[in-house]
Amino acid sequence: MSFKPSAAGLPESPDHTRAACDNCDWAGTVSQVAEIKQPDQRLEPGSEIPVGECPKCGALAYLVADVRYHVWLHLERQDGDDYCDVATPDCLGTFADEAAARQFIISLLQRYNPSMVETSDHFEKQDTDTQ
Repeated sequence: MSFKPSAAGLPESPDHTRAACDNCDWAGTVSQVAEIKQPDQRLEPGSEIPVGECPKCGALAYLVADVRYHVWLHLERQDGDDYCDVATPDCLGTFADEAAARQFIISLLQRYNPSMVETSDHFEKQDTDTQ
């Protein structure tokens, strides 16, 4: 008996939804995993459901959470040394990588406050690992 969970309901198509092995260094897509052999012996009720078997070592493979970057508008009031939220933060955008999120912030500043972009290197990514 074998078992492969349906890819229906996943956020992206199986060809692009990322998966990784729980045992070795394999990482790929859901479409690359094999059916789970002997699921009744390998799966426990209430545990995370794997997407299939690793094509490299045969261990269970699971979905990989996609990393997303969110740019938020956060408005607060300073009262002495205390800061208080004025309103619930609003998400201005969601991006697949940090560079795209930073570019979005820079484009907003260039549009609404260009002098801040010209006088600040705050939005340039600092590479502290190599220093």
